[in-house]
Parts: sequence; C-alpha cells; structure tokens
Amino acid sequence: MVAEFAYAQFAKRDVVVSLLLAAVLIPTFILVELKSKQPLLNLRMFRSRIFAFGNVSALLNSLARMAVTFLFVFNFIGARGYDHLTTGFLLTPLAGSMFVFAPLAGRLADRLPARVLSSVGMLVTAGGLLGMTSIGVGTPYWEIALWMVVVGAGSGIFNSPNTRAIMGSVAPEKRGVASGTRTLVVNVGAVLSIAFAIAIVTSAMPANVMVEIFSGVSRGLSASAAAPFISGLHTALLLMAGASVIGFFFSALRGNERDAYAMRQSGLGLVGKQP
Repeated sequence: MVAEFAYAQFAKRDVVVSLLLAAVLIPTFILVELKSKQPLLNLRMFRSRIFAFGNVSALLNSLARMAVTFLFVFNFIGARGYDHLTTGFLLTPLAGSMFVFAPLAGRLADRLPARVLSSVGMLVTAGGLLGMTSIGVGTPYWEIALWMVVVGAGSGIFNSPNTRAIMGSVAPEKRGVASGTRTLVVNVGAVLSIAFAIAIVTSAMPANVMVEIFSGVSRGLSASAAAPFISGLHTALLLMAGASVIGFFFSALRGNERDAYAMRQSGLGLVGKQP
C-alpha cells in the first residue's frame, strides 16, 4: 500500500510538471509556426471558419469517444470478470456500428450539407454517452451493446461529412496538409480523451481497487467494491457527452460549404493562397 501511494504521488507530480511545460511550449510552438515560411503545422489554414470549426469538432468528437473503448476494457475485465478474448468480442458493437454508418453518411453528404449531418452525429454521440451513464456492474450486456451502437453510429455519421467539409474548404494543392492536420487533431483528441478519462476515474478510487482493476489482477468485483470505479466511469462519460454537445455547436456554426467553394473559385479565399 505504501508503494502504491508513493507511485500515485509521483504520477501526480509528473502530470503537474507536464501541464506547466505545455503551458510554456504550446504558445512557443504557435509563435514559431506563424513566423515560419515552411511550417510544420500551417496555422494560416485556420483562417477558414469551415476548416477551423471542422477541426475543432473533430477534436471534440475524438475527445468524446476515444476513451470509451479504453474504459470499457477495464469495466468488462476488472469489474465484470470477463477474459480478454471475450472482452474483445463484447466491444465489437462500437466499431461495427461506425463501420456501417460511416459510408451511409458519406453518401448522404452528397445531398445534405456536411454541417447538418456532422451536427446530428455529434448529438447522437452525446445521447449514447449519456445513456452509458446508467450502466452499472449488474447491467445486462444487451443494454451496454445498445449504447455502444448509438455512440458508434454517431461517430460514423459525424466523421465522413466532417472530413469531406474540411478537405473541401482548402485549395486542391493544400489537401495533403489539411488531411495531415485533421489526423493530428484527431490523435490529440484521442490522447487527451484517455488521459482525462483515466484521471477522472482514478481520482476517487481507493488505491487497492485501482490497482486491481487497471493491473488486470481483478477478475470481477462485487457491486460495492466496484462502486468507486463505476462512479468515476459515469463522471467521465458525462463530461465526454458535454464535449460532444460543445462539438455540436462548433459543427453547426462552421458556415456554408458552398460559400467557401465559391470564394475559392473566385480567388478570394485565403486558404488557397497562403504558403
């Protein structure tokens, strides 16, 4: 127990130091990139509201959903006692629904504005995450699978139209840079999602329960023993749903893709002219 407490203290110290370094280094990075003729990240592209809001929406969508799989791995193995192979199968509704809904949303994007479809996807994701806050140790699997399908469907509906809008907001010669920027933003959201979720879930957990669940030692806990983990899980899911709702507003306010296209064609757009 002493060793576990000491490790937790060192981990908290590392997090604080990392946040302080980020507070200094991120603004420095932005200043360097703005002054560079060949920037690693072309921040001038964010002058386009469609590009900027589309990427912010992608960040928030990634922040809202990426930790779901990670958290439910520990829920199924640590709290419920399933083995690793079974857990993999139990998580398939999340990815499966994304696989089904993403191409459907891509086809609909030919007929409907991307901001409409993407905004709907963010709301569906938020609804699924809110539904997951009702899950406990004794919740039947079909109910968990249902909410996974909803979250996956929302992400599938969001991703294809949003990516299309981002790519369409820049000049053709800038699409490689735009794609790389979008991928960077999504990956940053994924890292932050897992980091924040784990910090929230573990903040109120006793050290012994935390070690049992996250080290793989536990093979099922009673409802009372798993209560701190479930409570933290609900809090994390609630905050992730909030991130998805914020993403809805950014997606809805991104602007009209047709106006951006017309501006590019007339040579008035800034995105296609900047180095």
